[in-house]
Amino acid sequence: MGQFNHDLLFQTDPDEQLSLFKRIKKYEKISDRINLELVQYLTKLAQDETTPQTSNEIRKYLSICSDLERIGDLFYSMSKALKMKIRQRIWFNQHQRSRIKEMYALIDKAFSIVSVDLELAHQKEMLTEQNKAIYKELNKKKESIRNEDLGSLYPEEFNIQSAYIYTSLGSVLEEVGEHIKNINELLLQS
Repeated sequence: MGQFNHDLLFQTDPDEQLSLFKRIKKYEKISDRINLELVQYLTKLAQDETTPQTSNEIRKYLSICSDLERIGDLFYSMSKALKMKIRQRIWFNQHQRSRIKEMYALIDKAFSIVSVDLELAHQKEMLTEQNKAIYKELNKKKESIRNEDLGSLYPEEFNIQSAYIYTSLGSVLEEVGEHIKNINELLLQS
């Protein structure tokens, strides 16, 4: 869903925008359904007699399910903000577009690391330093966005609605990063 939101942010064709909105909504429903099925399955496993280690693993994967479901919800809420931006013909200046694009690139890196970590979880060959560096960079980028005074940086292009949506998207992307970080930390647990 993150890629659909990214594409939506830079898409100008109304038909393609509508198609992206529909896809985001569809994938959000799919992620909700998958989450429900996984949680039900893990809960059923937990009802059986388990070892303390198995119970910890089940709790860990329930937490991962929760983080993944929350990421889906966040991307869906971002699509709603982008839909409002499009309907109200609110624009981002080049600086705002570039900064949001940079945050998306960091989120993509973080997702890539989670994929590798999931594949290697059984080997405990985690890329912890690389993980930490990406989350640190993501937080630094968000702080930079939060502290920007767009009105003084770009007075001729300043638009309060645009600034509001811009900082909101930055906050949501930061929150997505936090959930990805939680997943990685859970994978690191023994």
